[in-house]
Amino acid sequence: MIEPMHGDIGVTLSLDAVYFHQAKERIAVAEKADKEFDKWAKILSDANDKASEMDGDPSREGELHDLCVTIDRHWQSVDCAATDLIREVAVIHMLCAASVEAHINMRAEQALVGRKFEEFDKLAITGKWLFYPSLVSKPTFDPGQQPFQGLQTLVKRRNALMHYKVKRAKVSHGYILPPLIDQLGLRARDAKESIETVKKLVVALANFEQFEEPEWVTSRSWSALDIQM
Repeated sequence: MIEPMHGDIGVTLSLDAVYFHQAKERIAVAEKADKEFDKWAKILSDANDKASEMDGDPSREGELHDLCVTIDRHWQSVDCAATDLIREVAVIHMLCAASVEAHINMRAEQALVGRKFEEFDKLAITGKWLFYPSLVSKPTFDPGQQPFQGLQTLVKRRNALMHYKVKRAKVSHGYILPPLIDQLGLRARDAKESIETVKKLVVALANFEQFEEPEWVTSRSWSALDIQM
């Protein structure tokens, strides 16, 4: 029989854990989409190379026309794969950025009182992670080393996606894939980096504060509702 809990009980939302585990759940889909994207990108590239060889040869005009129709279908497959990849990786970056900000805010709200927290909350995510340990008289991160550099990369990617400005890539001919996906960090490997950054930041902060690492960051066991006695 479960004994009822008595006294003052606080329940908070562990949104840092929610965001982190939602990101982890999406990584398998992102990796699958990444492989599909690479497959169709290679098929498209090979077809483009073949078309380039035929171009200018009057005897192969009919063959080139048929190949161009095939290339158009390949592009549609690349487009579908890219859409899946971009969606999953972009969401993972957003969730990871939300997780690290939620976590540092939750830690600071417990340690900083009144105006101190109000002023702290005005800082950018990177500023919060850099200055919070010092504010509670603990060692802090080295901005030139990991995992802080990973945080900077994560925030940069999140900002580029959240405050997206149209980017156009010029191509010389045909359906040539532009480098925009890689430039925006929208590959599965980039998503895995973001997830790893969250883990390293949270664990490092716990070590600085000499607290136990949150169970949700190193385990599959976690809860969205945190009961505090």
